[in-house]
Amino acid sequence: MHFCTNSRLRGFALAVGYVAGAMLLMDSAALAAKKRPISVFNGSIAGGGVVSIKVSKAGSTHSNKAGFFSLKGAKIAGTHTVTFTKNHQKYTTTISIPAGSKLTLNNVALSGDTASGGEEDVSVEGTLTAVDCTATPNTLTVTPSDSGTAVLMSFDPTTTTIIDDATGTAITDCSTLSASYTGSPVDAEGATNTSGGVTASRVELNPSSDGGGDGGGEDTSFKGTVTSESCPASIVVTRSDSTAVTVNISSSTKIDIEGHDGSSAATCTDIPASASVEVEGIPQTDGSVNANSIHVSETEFHAHGTINSTNCSATPPSFSFTPDSGTALTVTIQPTTEIQVGDNESAACTDLTAAAASVEGVTQADGSVAAKEIKQE
Repeated sequence: MHFCTNSRLRGFALAVGYVAGAMLLMDSAALAAKKRPISVFNGSIAGGGVVSIKVSKAGSTHSNKAGFFSLKGAKIAGTHTVTFTKNHQKYTTTISIPAGSKLTLNNVALSGDTASGGEEDVSVEGTLTAVDCTATPNTLTVTPSDSGTAVLMSFDPTTTTIIDDATGTAITDCSTLSASYTGSPVDAEGATNTSGGVTASRVELNPSSDGGGDGGGEDTSFKGTVTSESCPASIVVTRSDSTAVTVNISSSTKIDIEGHDGSSAATCTDIPASASVEVEGIPQTDGSVNANSIHVSETEFHAHGTINSTNCSATPPSFSFTPDSGTALTVTIQPTTEIQVGDNESAACTDLTAAAASVEGVTQADGSVAAKEIKQE
């Protein structure tokens, strides 16, 4: 009996040990899962409307009346098939999101059985861990604050907005960025380019907390043009797909205007009519957005016109361009400029001809335009 009792006790102790070990492993797995960085997938449907959205192995959501949608979680990172369902018809696309980052698909068009976004934006908050001024184009690396995947972005100081939010100082050269800001907090955003990388459009160093919103849902971001104002309460922003969105402004909305003197905070009445803006905020069920922040670009240049002549041997290469409504000006071609001539999406200055073209870029202090994108049929 004594032997049997000891055997039972040893068996019981062993069983308890197995259970404790299993629980420890489960707790460790749960803890590891909690530490997985959070990513965000959001955007808008062209033309608006309620659409069901399913991300393979990651979750599902639906858009609101204006077409805005957002999905957030640790499983969002990686490559996924996204299925948009509207009126029982399914449309699919593939996305790839770095861990700890946000991917935005603006104005997703649903046609045939395919979903295609007009622009694919990537944004990441974290630390500026590296700057390479010897690379062509220059590059910067941002490591997400929650230990996500480091994101490499190319940039050009003449076309990428780089600003120290703590002082309001604009950074216009790579060497200053590298020497003075490596290791600093950063909020960087950009768009995927034809080579599959990310070209930075805005780099905010030492960013302040935007706040705002009503906490009722995940935030979204979109770009457009101001078409009317009802200050101080709201503005109407029309996206490139012609969807008009009411943007609600509160006392906590941060309004950032390029060229603003910074002596006082910008307000709704400071936003120029017809300005190009980028809005971040919380979509509401009525299709409006409660703005956390509004970034106003007064210097962006978009025009159709005619290339008069080229000077591809100049540093940087350039050409004379006359907009359909305007006078001739000089357009410079930067290392990050994307040039498309006909079906050639990797064209160079020498492929451009004296003919009609469209130019997108940033107006410089001397009146020239540093091109971001040039298209010619």
